[in-house]
Amino acid sequence: MVLVYINPSLAVFLSIICLLATIGLGYLLFLLAKKERKKYLDEVANFIDGVETKNEIIAEVKTYISRRDIAEFTMLLIDFDNFKDLISNFGQIESDRVLKKLIEKIVKTLPLRMSIGRLRDDQFIVFDRGDYSREEMVRLSRTILDVVREPVGLFDEAEVKVTCSIGIAYYPAHGQTFKQLLGSLEIVTFVCKRNGGDQYRIYSPESNESESSNMEYYYQIKDGIKNKEFDMYYQPIIDGKTKDIYAIEGLLRWNHPTLGLLSPFKFINIMEQTGDIHWVGLWGFETVVKKHLELKKKFNREFKLSLNLSPKQLANESLPHDFQKILKKYRVQAINFILEIEEFTIFEGLNVVQDNLSKLNRLGFSIAVDGMGLDYKGLKKLQNNAINVIKMDRDFLNEEDQNIKSKFIEILIDYAIKNRCVLISEGVEDYSFLARSKNLGIDVYQGYWFSKPVSSDDIDDYITYQDYLDKLKDPDPVIEEALSEELTKEASLELMDDDHLLDEKELINQDEVIVDTLDNKENISENEEANSLLSSKPLEEVVTEEIKQKTKEKKESKKKPSKKKEKEDELSFDQKLQQALEKIELDTTPHNELTKDIVKSEVIDEEDKPSEE
Repeated sequence: MVLVYINPSLAVFLSIICLLATIGLGYLLFLLAKKERKKYLDEVANFIDGVETKNEIIAEVKTYISRRDIAEFTMLLIDFDNFKDLISNFGQIESDRVLKKLIEKIVKTLPLRMSIGRLRDDQFIVFDRGDYSREEMVRLSRTILDVVREPVGLFDEAEVKVTCSIGIAYYPAHGQTFKQLLGSLEIVTFVCKRNGGDQYRIYSPESNESESSNMEYYYQIKDGIKNKEFDMYYQPIIDGKTKDIYAIEGLLRWNHPTLGLLSPFKFINIMEQTGDIHWVGLWGFETVVKKHLELKKKFNREFKLSLNLSPKQLANESLPHDFQKILKKYRVQAINFILEIEEFTIFEGLNVVQDNLSKLNRLGFSIAVDGMGLDYKGLKKLQNNAINVIKMDRDFLNEEDQNIKSKFIEILIDYAIKNRCVLISEGVEDYSFLARSKNLGIDVYQGYWFSKPVSSDDIDDYITYQDYLDKLKDPDPVIEEALSEELTKEASLELMDDDHLLDEKELINQDEVIVDTLDNKENISENEEANSLLSSKPLEEVVTEEIKQKTKEKKESKKKPSKKKEKEDELSFDQKLQQALEKIELDTTPHNELTKDIVKSEVIDEEDKPSEE
C-alpha cells in the first residue's frame, strides 16, 4: 500500500477547480434546457387550431417531395400587410388575437387534405398536394383575400381592418426543393407588398431577375426590426444669434450585422414599398420623444427635436392620431418637435396630406419644408399651410446662378421674416459658407462644420462641452482649409449612392485623416501650402466692403516679392513657423500676433491672396 501525501493548499485549490467546473457544466445544461423550453413555449403560444408549426409544415412538404410518384403541387404564402402597425397601435396581445381570428376564418375556407402552417410571426404557408388545379388555387387565393378584408372585432366594440399579400408557386416549375419554392414565394409576395398589398400574384422567372436583390433586403429589414438593429443618430442645429442649440435632428440609421452602419438611402425606398415605413415612422418619433425627455432630465432645459417624414407616412390618415397617442403616453407637448417634409410642392391636390399637415400643426408641431423645391408659386402654397421652418441647402445658396437666385432668396427671406418662419442653412461644411449664410440674413445653421450625425451618447457630450461655440468664430485659415476638406468628404459620403460607399474602415479613420492633415506638414513645400490656401473660396465673400477696400489699398502699397526669392526659399511651412516661435523669446510681441504675422508675410503671397481679415 502506497500513501501519497497531498499538500492541503493544493487539495483546496483542486477542490475549487472541480467545483467551478461543476457549476459551469450545470449552467450550460440550464441554458440548453431554457432554450428548448422557450422553443416549446413559442410553439405553444403560436398554436392555432388546425395550423401546423413551422417544423411540421416544412417536414410535411419535404416528405412529399421525396416521393417519386408526384407530378406537381401548389404552395401559397400568406403574408399580412403592415402587421407591425397593428402591434404598435393595439399591442402584441390584441394583435395576436386578431391574427388568430383571421387564421381561423382562413382555415374554414380551405378544402380537405389542404394543410396550413405558421412560417413566421405573420406569414403562413398553405400546402396543396396536387388535388386542385391551378385555376382552383387562384380562386382560393381570391377567397382568402376577401375573408381577410372583413373587419375583426376588438375590445370595446372597436373593429380593425387587415389585408394580406399572397404568393403562388407550383412544383416543380418554380422550385424542386422546399427552399427553392419558398424563395420563389418570398419574391412574388414582396412584389405584391411593393405594389400596395391586398393582392395575389403567381411567381414568374422575370420576378426573380428584377426583384431578388430588393426582396433580400426586405427580409433583412424584417429581421432588423425584430432584432432591434435600427438606431437614431443626432445632428445639432445651431442658432448663431443666441449662440445656442436651436434643435437636434434625429436621423435614422441601420446597424446592419454584415454591412455596418447604413444610411436611409440604402433601405428607406424598400420600406416605403412594403409598408414598413409606417412602423419605422412611429418607432422613430417615439425614440426622439424619449431622447427629448432624457435631455430635459440631464440638462434641466427643453430641447427641440426634429424628425423627417416620408411622403408615404404623410399619406397615412392615422398619422396625426398615432403621434398624438405617443405624446399622451409620455406626457410631452408637440411644441417641442419639428416634423420635416421634403418635396412640399408635390403634395398639391392630395387632400389627405393637406389634412394631416393641418392636424399636426393644430396639435402644436412645427412643420419644416425644404426650400430647394420652392419657387414663386410655392411661396403662395406656403401661405395656405402652417409652415414654421424653411430649410435651404448648400446647392440652393451656392454661387452659381446667383443673379437669378438672389432676388428669389431675398423674397424668401423677406417672406420668412414677415411670417415668423425660421430659416435654416443646411450643408454648412466650412466657415466661408457659414459667413455667406450670415450675410444673407440666415441665423440658424446645420452641417458637418458643427457636427456630423452622432450617437445618442455623443450628442450628450456635444451639448455638455458646447463644441459649437468655437465653430461660430472666425477660424485660422490653415486649420479651416484642412478641416473643411475632410468635413466636405464626410458630408458628401452621406449623400453618395450606396453602391459607391467607402469601406467601413475609411469611415472610422476620417478623424485620423484630419489629424494627419494638420500635424504632418513636414512633407509639404511652401508652394504647395500656398496653393492649398489659395484654392479655398475667396474671402471677399465673408468680409465687409470696408475691409475689402482697406485690404486692396494695403496690397497696392506693397511691392511684389521677386520670383527669384520664391525659388530660393525652400523652407517648409513648419520650419518657418518654428523660426517664428524662436523669435518670440527675443521679442515682446504676443505669441499669437507674431505667428500670424509670419504666416501672412512669409508663407502667403500678399499679391495673390484674395483678402485679409
